[in-house]
Amino acid sequence: MPKNGSRLTYAQLKFIAHRPWADTDAEAAAEAGVTPQTVCGWKDNPLFVEELESIWTGSIRRTQEIIARTRDEAALTLKGLLTARDKRVQRQTAVDLLKFGGLVQGESIEHGVSSALAELLSKAKEEEKDEGDKSFS
Repeated sequence: MPKNGSRLTYAQLKFIAHRPWADTDAEAAAEAGVTPQTVCGWKDNPLFVEELESIWTGSIRRTQEIIARTRDEAALTLKGLLTARDKRVQRQTAVDLLKFGGLVQGESIEHGVSSALAELLSKAKEEEKDEGDKSFS
């Protein structure tokens, strides 16, 4: 039995701790100071497999929680930007969303979008220009 009180060795525990953040078993094995072949042999140990799966499950759950929280925060931010008082902020947010979503290609916002959407964007641009002209008079 290992001296750390666990039935797993220090190297096994180190591998388990690094595996969720490593791209491959080989990368986590290197962090633990062992070969990938050693890790392969450890996978015959039910306790090792159980601990590794427990870490993966916990990592997945935490990642899901972070994604959900981030998604909710992002939605609130976007809602605020899309309903901002400043029409330029609304328009730029819509444009950025369309570009990010791959719905708009090219330098011009009107390039690569449906004619109905291009018409709406053109109208918004005209309104923005008119509001800008009024503010200078």
